[in-house]
Amino acid sequence: MKKVVVIGDIMVDHYIYGTCDRVSPEAPVPVVKVTHEEYVPGGAANVAQQLSIYKQHNVLAGFATGLLWSESPYQKRCIVECGHTIHKTRVVANRYQLIRFDRYDRYDMDKSQRSLFRHKLNGVLNTPDLGVVIIADYNKGTISKTLAKRVIDHCNMFSVPILVDTKRSDISCFKNATAITPNKKEWELIKKNTKKPNILVDYILVTSGADGVTLIDNTIGTTETFPSKVSYVFDVVGAGDVLIATLAKALIMEFDIKTATHIANVAAGISVTKPGTSSVENWEISYFL
Repeated sequence: MKKVVVIGDIMVDHYIYGTCDRVSPEAPVPVVKVTHEEYVPGGAANVAQQLSIYKQHNVLAGFATGLLWSESPYQKRCIVECGHTIHKTRVVANRYQLIRFDRYDRYDMDKSQRSLFRHKLNGVLNTPDLGVVIIADYNKGTISKTLAKRVIDHCNMFSVPILVDTKRSDISCFKNATAITPNKKEWELIKKNTKKPNILVDYILVTSGADGVTLIDNTIGTTETFPSKVSYVFDVVGAGDVLIATLAKALIMEFDIKTATHIANVAAGISVTKPGTSSVENWEISYFL
């Protein structure tokens, strides 16, 4: 079976859940009575987690230390220890997020760590079962311009689709990728900061929350919008991760780009109806298709 390699910024999403029915006498802030906490994969790890839920074999590649969840039987890891993992902690009371605070904002690795990562990644990419590569770039330091070019050149050499989700407003370093998946706001910034972005990649999937996904096909010069099937949006956290993971799975199954976009749009639509960093099951997608 073909595998998907997810390369990018690995994060831990930490949720503190509780109830709130009063304001603190010490300051005008809500008092949260904590009921439970959970640690779930975030960033590139969330993309890989979604692939594992689809029972899609995958490899998670990046920098991290002490991940707080068990390894899936469908997932292998290509990780270089770096002394920390980016954490995002969200406090949720009565189903509403009150505040988020972050620990460790970037992966600023030294030359030896980056050299080791390139070496380990080469071993993962140079295998006959490589099906799709995802670059999950949250602009936290894992993906350098040099690394992006090397990965894309390798994929193009072996006709392997490469999908990019990036927070950068200049996407020049992702030239010749198969597709990018910005949201509407990110796409507007890309158009302002990247020279002729439409000629850099074959496909651009612009996500618009409850409004669905617009597929810009630069290979034939067409644009098509896929409306969302959801009636409300509860939480958009992780929706982009679900979309790109589902797109990769659909391409592995040899669907064409339009069908793959339709399936990914359905999955992302389901995701935004759920709280927090939530995954989508195969049966849910089948129900809405």
